Amino acid sequence: MTRFTRLGAAALAMALSITLVTPVSVNAMTDVDYKGSATADGTLDTTKDYTVTETRKETGKTYSYTKTADGKSTYDSSARDEALRYYVGTPSKVNVAVENYSTFSIALNYGETLDSVKVIKGKKNITLKKVGESTNTGYPTKDKDTKTYYFTNRDGSKAFTTLTEANYTEEAWLALQKKRSSFNYRLFGKSIGTAKIQYKVKDEAGKVTKKTITVNVTKDAAAFKSITYAGKELLYDYSKGANNNKYIYSGKSKYGVGYTTKKSGKLKVKMNKDYRLVNIWVEKDNDWVLEADSSNYDDEYGTRTETELVHQKGGVDLNSDGDCFDTIDGLSEGSKKTSNFTKLKNGGKLTLGKVADNKTDYSYSYQGKKYSKTSSLSTSKYDGNMATTAIHFIYQNKITKAYSSRTEYITLRISK
Repeated sequence: MTRFTRLGAAALAMALSITLVTPVSVNAMTDVDYKGSATADGTLDTTKDYTVTETRKETGKTYSYTKTADGKSTYDSSARDEALRYYVGTPSKVNVAVENYSTFSIALNYGETLDSVKVIKGKKNITLKKVGESTNTGYPTKDKDTKTYYFTNRDGSKAFTTLTEANYTEEAWLALQKKRSSFNYRLFGKSIGTAKIQYKVKDEAGKVTKKTITVNVTKDAAAFKSITYAGKELLYDYSKGANNNKYIYSGKSKYGVGYTTKKSGKLKVKMNKDYRLVNIWVEKDNDWVLEADSSNYDDEYGTRTETELVHQKGGVDLNSDGDCFDTIDGLSEGSKKTSNFTKLKNGGKLTLGKVADNKTDYSYSYQGKKYSKTSSLSTSKYDGNMATTAIHFIYQNKITKAYSSRTEYITLRISK
């Protein structure tokens, strides 16, 4: 099924070396753990010493730094990038759904050229078309340990040159300029089956290496095969001829808003072949509470009062470390003050939230004093009948190892 669902020649060269020698990387997922003091509202007190540890989920590598109350920090952007960068080169495997498109890139190292690209198996299963390319010019970077200059390969390894700190000259450094290219290709799945693409890469010495990419044409190439709640499907099937009889909102909507009346049920997730489910987080709104407006005043002009409903604030501690500052699975604890979270196992019982999405209990009054005896009063009340629960799915691509997230929303009708 097909699912719908960022100074002169030497100075210029140095700038290019900083921005262009970086290998291709993906926007991978990073956990951030803060260790510090809390303010009155539960946020991090940045006027006191604290430490931060970032962990790249794909590699497990970490980077830590500290910041003191007087503003000093051990943060080093270059060291952080080196520690946490997640490298992705040309894929060895690509999935594409039948009658759909998929894209991939052949990413070369500095100095390499692409000799040829062709389909060597399964021509009846796919079509292949080049749709773009990009080329960067770069210069080597000095390794702080060996004092030798190097280019960074697509996989993150270092290709050292003969230039060292001892024999360095600006002319020699500029002479090492190299180009690096990336070629974009688009696949179309013609029929279900397996195909192979062969491409040849030539290095600077003229050596040609043959490499292959396996293409699987399947009925469904999406990460999620199925997500069901209480036996109903959360993913709408856009495939030709699909009836979506089991879609959760099929036949149930009010004013264009789909809903369910099932208060609880099992949540089951089925992933497609090259993906694995990591975590399921269930997010529900906190209850509504009355809050007085902070601009109330009482002086010689009169008394003004205003109250309204807001979601109750609280602390969210996803990793159970005692603070509410961290980012876990891409979810920021600090930005979720009006929600509560629980972790759910695949196949576990999910109980939907019952706090209405919209609720109003507003009151405004004014009573004049010294200069006027005028008074006014206004109120407004409204009780919504829909409550939405957010389910955050954290998953990993087994081929690229990259982590991603997907959020589905279930709307419960809590009253007529």
